Amino acid sequence: MHAKCITSVKDPTDKGLLASIVLTMSLFASALSIPATASEQTSGNQDQPTIRFCYQDTELYPAYLGNGSEVPAEKPGVDIELVQKITARAGSSVSLLRYSWKRCLALLSAGRIDSIISSFRPERAQLAVFPMKGDQADDSKKITTSGYYLYHLNTGNTFWDGKNLMDPSISIGAPMGYSIVADLRRMNANVMEAGTTSGLLNLLSYGRFDAIAAPGNMTDAIIRQNITRFSDIVRDPEPLTENAYFIVFSKTFAEQHPSLVKSVWQNTEIVRQALREELLLKY
Repeated sequence: MHAKCITSVKDPTDKGLLASIVLTMSLFASALSIPATASEQTSGNQDQPTIRFCYQDTELYPAYLGNGSEVPAEKPGVDIELVQKITARAGSSVSLLRYSWKRCLALLSAGRIDSIISSFRPERAQLAVFPMKGDQADDSKKITTSGYYLYHLNTGNTFWDGKNLMDPSISIGAPMGYSIVADLRRMNANVMEAGTTSGLLNLLSYGRFDAIAAPGNMTDAIIRQNITRFSDIVRDPEPLTENAYFIVFSKTFAEQHPSLVKSVWQNTEIVRQALREELLLKY
């Protein structure tokens, strides 16, 4: 629950209050700032703008590797290598920036970054431009597909049968800001957003949740890397959902550079079909 703080400004000459307002505005502006240390790729047509691409600062194997703000020089992740190749074929260059997923969304909405990878949701279409076909995103222009699975302690029970939750009252944790949260709430599931996938696995092992919903590839990789700690955690075989993911753009960028945006989407289909399986062999 979030407490609401309401301030009544009675005297505009109150210097202390004005200073507080200025400080608050400064902190907000700082939260949307872009550091000058972003990793940049310099290849591309100099007549085209550099695309400021934001992705999360926690590992999502094999899409994104490494944690923190640094972009690994080698093996940054399959999706990152695809983005680099796609933008190069479109005649542009890309600047790679790493923040939390929620901050990437906020920066995109504010026009402070140009592009992210996202699954399609009507609410996200309010702040980002997707490759559309009718009233849905064009599946042929996706960069990847990923599934969310339900993980729980190995009690011999199955919590998800592929269509329904076997016990709708169970407590389910999910990573903050991920699309699976809305999907589970539409199922009337008892779901709570709580940090990262790694943190959720720890909470699950301590019995703080009955289950967690998380991306399959990433969660499986974390469990393999920490097999002693998470050896008693299993996943149900059927995915909760499978989503297509797209390179999407801020509305400002799409309005200013429509031909580049169209070229990126056209090359996404070409590069994904030609190189994705080859890139996966590296990881």
